[in-house]
Amino acid sequence: GYYLSTPIYLAAMKIEEIKLIVSKQIQVGKNEIKSNLRAHGKVVSGRTLRSLRSETTNTPTSVTGRIWSTVSYFPAMERGRGPFKGGAERGLSERLYNWSKLKGLSFQTDTQRWAFSYALARKINKEGTRLFKQGGRQDIYTPVVSTIKKNILVALNKSSVLTAADVVKFEHIDLKMTI
Repeated sequence: GYYLSTPIYLAAMKIEEIKLIVSKQIQVGKNEIKSNLRAHGKVVSGRTLRSLRSETTNTPTSVTGRIWSTVSYFPAMERGRGPFKGGAERGLSERLYNWSKLKGLSFQTDTQRWAFSYALARKINKEGTRLFKQGGRQDIYTPVVSTIKKNILVALNKSSVLTAADVVKFEHIDLKMTI
C-alpha cells in the first residue's frame, strides 16, 4: 500500500519532544489525504478512508512517521489503473458490481448490473482506467508529502527543542512515498 515516512535523527534527550511534533503532523497529513479524497469525489463506500493508517515510532536516535493504506488499489486514486498483465484481475467485476450499487447507478435487472460490471472489468483489464490513460493526477496524496515536511520544519523551528545547529540537520528531512 501507500507508505509515507519521515525519519529524523537527533540526540536521544530530544526524541520524545520531536516524536510529538512528527506524530501531530503525520496525523494532520492523514486527515488531509482524507479531505482530498472527499473533495475529489473519491469516496463511495468509505473503505478507502477507513484503510488509512498512521504511526510514529522512534529509536534512541531517530523518529519515523508513517502514513499508509491497507487497500491495494490506493495508488490508483492518483495514478489510475493500468491494463492488467496476465488476463483479468480477480474480483474486479465483483468490486465494480458493488461500486455501481453504491454509486446509485440504476439498472432494470440485476443481470444488467452484472453485465455492466463484467464489461467494464474487461475494458479496464484491457485498456486501464481513463485516469491512467490521462497520465494520472497529483492532488490526493502527493501534495501531502511536501506539506508534512514543511509543517515539521516550521514546528521544529518554533519549538525550543532545537538549537540553531540542530535546525540545519532538518533541512533535508527524508520523506518517502513507497507504493
